Amino acid sequence: MRELAIALGIAGAITALVLIVSLPFGQAVGTGLWLVGVGLSVGIPAGVVYHVLLHKELRRAGHVPRDWIWRPTELNSTLSDYGRRRVMPACWIGAAGCGLAFFGLAVLFMSMMLD
Repeated sequence: MRELAIALGIAGAITALVLIVSLPFGQAVGTGLWLVGVGLSVGIPAGVVYHVLLHKELRRAGHVPRDWIWRPTELNSTLSDYGRRRVMPACWIGAAGCGLAFFGLAVLFMSMMLD
């Protein structure tokens, strides 16, 4: 089921990219910039919240590795069920914001290459 969702997401993203890039140049660039702006304005705060919550949960468990900031997602599996329910929504929202920003960059790149 997960693989189907990934495949449908990729197909939807490619379809959306083709439709957006087929817009006139100014609209395509504006759409790309808007997607980047929304993605960053959602993803960056969510990423900060994720890191703060993860640090709190690791400290609560009594184990904060010295280099936790450089590989935080590897530590998600060490969280308790309560900690995971508390931390993971911010992780997923941050990842979605980052993905939206990358999609906006792809729109910008494709619209400039095709103009």
